[in-house]
Amino acid sequence: EFESNSQSDSKQTDEQKKDGVQPQSSDNHNTSYIMRNMMAQASKSFLLARAHTLRVFQLLTRRTVDIDKIMFHSCKAATNTKIAEDLYKQLSDTYPDNPNILRQFSALVRDIHGDKKLAEDILAEAEQVEEEQAKIAARLLKQRMD
Repeated sequence: EFESNSQSDSKQTDEQKKDGVQPQSSDNHNTSYIMRNMMAQASKSFLLARAHTLRVFQLLTRRTVDIDKIMFHSCKAATNTKIAEDLYKQLSDTYPDNPNILRQFSALVRDIHGDKKLAEDILAEAEQVEEEQAKIAARLLKQRMD
């Protein structure tokens, strides 16, 4: 996955060079790296939270219930959920026009909190951001053609 992101970055830079646009500055490259790293950390925490939550439910359905194990996995689920939520909030504050952040946060809300309505609202917001970006890109392309 990281390699494909790097390849797309280099393709974008090649296209920018063809159009006479200067390559990304090191600040933009570092920002992109930081964002991808934070997204990866948030995704990892979300997946861990989901796994621990599932484990809690598995333990609860057994004939004999081990309270210590349930508490352990509950605490791990809560900790990882909090980490993921904090990272997604920070990412969405820093990169408000990135629909992928909203999509991943929507999955957390749906899978961990079980709030399907809020998850759908967040997905609708992500789609709205994408539509706005597409309109802007179309206007820019039209201006270039004129």
